[in-house]
Amino acid sequence: MFPKIWSPSLVDIIKQEQKKREDCRDKLTKKAELVLKKRLTRMMKVHRFDLAVQRAAILGKNSVEVPLKKSYQQAIDLASPYIEQRSKKYQIAVSISHNQFIEALECSLFEEENIDGTVSLVKNDNLHETAISSVFIQWEDLQPKPITFDFIWDSELEISDVDASETFTDLFKRKGYLPRDGTRLVIKCGRQTIRTNQKVKPFFGRTVTVRPQNYRENEEFVL
Repeated sequence: MFPKIWSPSLVDIIKQEQKKREDCRDKLTKKAELVLKKRLTRMMKVHRFDLAVQRAAILGKNSVEVPLKKSYQQAIDLASPYIEQRSKKYQIAVSISHNQFIEALECSLFEEENIDGTVSLVKNDNLHETAISSVFIQWEDLQPKPITFDFIWDSELEISDVDASETFTDLFKRKGYLPRDGTRLVIKCGRQTIRTNQKVKPFFGRTVTVRPQNYRENEEFVL
């Protein structure tokens, strides 16, 4: 038999180098994600999407379109790398494509409930390239529709400043709607009779009729 000569395990060497490559890839991925985060943050600051939404909401709108600055409207192949990190030693490259950047932008802007929208793209058919032109943001009306009261003196009185625990009696007392002579009020929503100690909030967006008990049309009534 030939004498056995000690040498490092080739399998161990391979595993160690594979582990180094995996660690390198993880580091490059984290670097790429950090760059992406910084670029998204800068884009938010430059375009002030929050301010555009605020201005639209002040006017009672439910959507707004924000055009991008020209420097952000470059025509590119969306599958191409937007961010790329490389290691010459291990010959590893980690990239985030323009498509992934758009997806990250949409997640950042539209992650909240009641918020939706899209990133508008303009495609150049001749060059097979696409540019981001604007960001469209829309939202559900977060302000509940007011409750409409059908009183004798106003059949379409809308009220929205109601506390969550406020009853009809509380509301009428606060607003000065209770009859001065103590006459009982009858409240109805369609055919449903509503007790005065019921909470007002569940009836938002609906119309309720309020009449004095035993009220007859054309009869004078003093609050």
